[in-house]
Amino acid sequence: MRRIFMLVLLTTTLFGSVATQGNPNGQAATSEQIRRVILQKEDDQNMALLNNDATVLGDMCAEELAWTNASGILLSKAQMLADLRSGKQKNSTIVHEDVKLHVYGTTVVVTGISKSTYHYNGKEFVGARRFTNVWIKQGEAWLLVVHHVTPMSHDGNNV
Repeated sequence: MRRIFMLVLLTTTLFGSVATQGNPNGQAATSEQIRRVILQKEDDQNMALLNNDATVLGDMCAEELAWTNASGILLSKAQMLADLRSGKQKNSTIVHEDVKLHVYGTTVVVTGISKSTYHYNGKEFVGARRFTNVWIKQGEAWLLVVHHVTPMSHDGNNV
């Protein structure tokens, strides 16, 4: 009987702490609050890319980041930041459309269309790309763990 009581107490404590994680007043963040935070993170990421600011971008990315660029090259966080610092990667324009957020607790998936001018390794890429960004909450911080872009055909239809 005592084991059952301890199990119930432990379970209640665990779920209570998960529900209130990251909110100083002890209340769980609402989906709308999370959406606002992530939309701001998306804006900050785009500004860091436009400004070639590897420090700001690096601070918002998890160490295990998987970054697939417009050339289809999968880069680690260190590789992506080195490319940004060296000028190998440069964004001239970024405009996002059709942005959708899907909140799953401490994970948020962002999808949309990025119309931008992007330079990588001396080549220019202009046009629309579908993008997916995955953000996770670690401690108090929301960190980018996956960034992936796929070029779109001119009319937006891929079939």
